Amino acid sequence: MKKALKRTLCTLLSLTITMPACIQHHYKPTTHTTTKLEEITTFSYQPATIQLTSRETIETTKYFKHEKIKYPAAFHIDKQKDEVIAHYYTPTKTYSSETFPLIEVFPILGGGSQEISAVMSKYLAKRGFAVLSFERSGKLLRSEQPIDYSKDVIKRAIIDARRGLDWAQTQPEINPNQIGVAGTSMGSITAALTAMADPRIKTGGFLMAGGDLATLLTISKEKSVERYREEIMQKQNINIDEFFELTKEITKDIEPLNYAHQLNPANFIIINGVLDKVVPPKNANKLWKSMGKPDRIRVLSGHYTFFPYFFYANRKITDKFCDVFEIQKRNITEFW
Repeated sequence: MKKALKRTLCTLLSLTITMPACIQHHYKPTTHTTTKLEEITTFSYQPATIQLTSRETIETTKYFKHEKIKYPAAFHIDKQKDEVIAHYYTPTKTYSSETFPLIEVFPILGGGSQEISAVMSKYLAKRGFAVLSFERSGKLLRSEQPIDYSKDVIKRAIIDARRGLDWAQTQPEINPNQIGVAGTSMGSITAALTAMADPRIKTGGFLMAGGDLATLLTISKEKSVERYREEIMQKQNINIDEFFELTKEITKDIEPLNYAHQLNPANFIIINGVLDKVVPPKNANKLWKSMGKPDRIRVLSGHYTFFPYFFYANRKITDKFCDVFEIQKRNITEFW
């Protein structure tokens, strides 16, 4: 036990020392010319007053209040929850402003989705940001469902996030002109699409994001994606090339590369691992270029070995939000 702990501490120490040499920065975004976002029909909805079905306090700390809220989902999807479940964090520490920026945080594809979102949310809340962090409504990749099932799940998630903004903007503590999004892995792709769809969103931070969804589904080494790919190929009696063409057609309406030009690259940041086999560098690069080459940081890690950089990445994302909103950066030494 002691030897294992010693090895872990030595590893973390060596990573801390070598991390600066493992990071590449790019801070030369392309000049942005878009003046108004075009409406993306796939993610259109009719704004209406959101009535919460539940609101309960989870915890209150010296930095923030954490509540769980629920409201009805935009439409029904089999095997998915019919209500949106989100975690609402509001700063309790006294700051100079009477209202706070709001950041929407989106969950990863699988595993401990809420744990990762919770760390990111608490990090932001401690630094003066209100946060609306969404739980997954259910499993995204289901080979037993119709082939366009996943597209509908993503579509609904983005519409429900936009509806979440409708509710949040009615809260007196929220500054409606300071809205951003953030996410990790699949959550970053959903966050990016939400920003592309909604003009109220001014900034975003995307960890391990990528574009070209058909290629991602075809080559990703994520276990759940590999399993889904094999099951679909067997079910449809198709080969890998035919699978790519099939998914390319299905995902065209939710492909980030088709809408990335709508974002102002000066207001966004992307952070990726150069050894990532789940969201490979070429997919990250496609999204980065399509967005107009926003701030980018590349670290020497894979997808599941990104953890040593996670808090560094959160700090860089938070710095970007502060710069865009022109607010003071909070020097909080606690991570979460």
